[in-house]
Amino acid sequence: MAHGSILKDIIASERIHVITLDKIFRQAAKSKIILNAHRVNSGKFFIEDNDEELKKDFFFVKENNQDRILNFVLSLYKDGLKKFDNYQEFKSVQIITPSKKGTIGTKELNKKIQELVNPNGTKKQEKQCGMTTFREGDTIMQMKNNYDIEWEQDGNVGNRNL
Repeated sequence: MAHGSILKDIIASERIHVITLDKIFRQAAKSKIILNAHRVNSGKFFIEDNDEELKKDFFFVKENNQDRILNFVLSLYKDGLKKFDNYQEFKSVQIITPSKKGTIGTKELNKKIQELVNPNGTKKQEKQCGMTTFREGDTIMQMKNNYDIEWEQDGNVGNRNL
């Protein structure tokens, strides 16, 4: 048994009943995301096909050059997905990258996408937080809760724990 892998060790012991959740509810039943997720979970590689039907909700592009990857992602995000079913501007798009740093890490991708879809305008309010500028109209994802943080709304300042 490895140190620090308590749950994994308990499951591997086969002394408790284990249920594997393998049904996906978030995407449509025929989604290529689901098909490829199942393939990856079973140790297989993505289905690669030039069939347009396959590319309705899943893209895999073999490319090592980060600048070309960035340009491809930005072009898809801006215009390339409009021809696909159920595309609703930027509400239907999620970009997943395995790193925070680098040309195609979350920090740089977020800056480039913000420049593309929500550029700086004189009428938009902004909030600077470290090296990041949040702009009115940005889409954000809450990644971590901070219950001690002060908040401000309509001139009132508070703290959740007060």
